[in-house]
Amino acid sequence: MDEVTVEGLAAQLDELADLVIVLSDKHDHRMEVLEQALTDLQDGVVGYVSRKVSGAGEKPPPEPWTARATLSQWSELADWVDWLRARYQPVGEYGIPPCWPCHPGAAEEHAALWAAWKEAMRAAEQPRDNGNHALLWHEQHLWGALFRAHRVIPEACLDTGHVPAAMPVPTERIWNLAAEEPPRPPRAEDDT
Repeated sequence: MDEVTVEGLAAQLDELADLVIVLSDKHDHRMEVLEQALTDLQDGVVGYVSRKVSGAGEKPPPEPWTARATLSQWSELADWVDWLRARYQPVGEYGIPPCWPCHPGAAEEHAALWAAWKEAMRAAEQPRDNGNHALLWHEQHLWGALFRAHRVIPEACLDTGHVPAAMPVPTERIWNLAAEEPPRPPRAEDDT
């Protein structure tokens, strides 16, 4: 509901409240129940409008794992990545340098891979599992995630040790902000 509609409903609710007060002079039990229901409804509308006006009640934007993880979770992830490196010994385009936590993209990939591994292993522990969950994790997640994590780590880190990544240049805001709409990518038919 937009604010105009809510404000209109609030005005109608006030009129209804006045009518209930006039009718409640009869002291009928049903009127007391109606009064209470009306009060609850009014409180709900007022609360809704105040939350909309203040912006409260909106869900905050999602945060990446690296921003919301606790120190304990980081430690668990590092232990798991060390286990992964020892177990699979990934090399070449799948290699994991020791500085991977310093590269947010690699850390996000490893955290997602770890979460998928935990789910696959929990499923594999079930009596009815026939090995498919573990096999799917290897097939669908392991090597692709390691490859992507490797791709976001600078070559210098892989060759000589950790080199802090340079901050990327921010995206140019070239569209007309008054129009409130960014430019659209060209379509195939625009090329003709």
